[in-house]
Amino acid sequence: MQNIELWRKFKLELKKGLTTHSLWHGTRGCDPEMVCKKGLNINYSNVGMWGKGIYFAVNANYSCPNYSHIVPNAHQTYEVFLADVVTGEYIDTKTSNDPNLREPPMIPGTTKHYDAVKGHTAGSDVFIVYKNESTYPGLLVRYSI
Repeated sequence: MQNIELWRKFKLELKKGLTTHSLWHGTRGCDPEMVCKKGLNINYSNVGMWGKGIYFAVNANYSCPNYSHIVPNAHQTYEVFLADVVTGEYIDTKTSNDPNLREPPMIPGTTKHYDAVKGHTAGSDVFIVYKNESTYPGLLVRYSI
């Protein structure tokens, strides 16, 4: 996928020198073509284990096929994104969760929030970000089972 406007917004986040990861994201109910045009948007996110955020998995088998988009008129064919995600300074919650989160917690002793939340569920580490510009869904992967 190439979208220069999304890339520019993402690059502004990168200029802050923050860490990035390539992570898996399924859009299940949303056509990936819309994501290719407009990017990932927290407004379309559901509340999950770590609140209302944009969720990404380290392991592909977490997203595939559980959160994959089903390709219409293609027998058992799915799509997921391999996205670049600015995780920056994150808090590792292990397995504890907080479905009330709307942004990462504050870094103790500061007035600054973490950039992301890291958790673990269903055999995969997951990262949750709360800003659209922290993501760039650069590779759409289509697969069949």
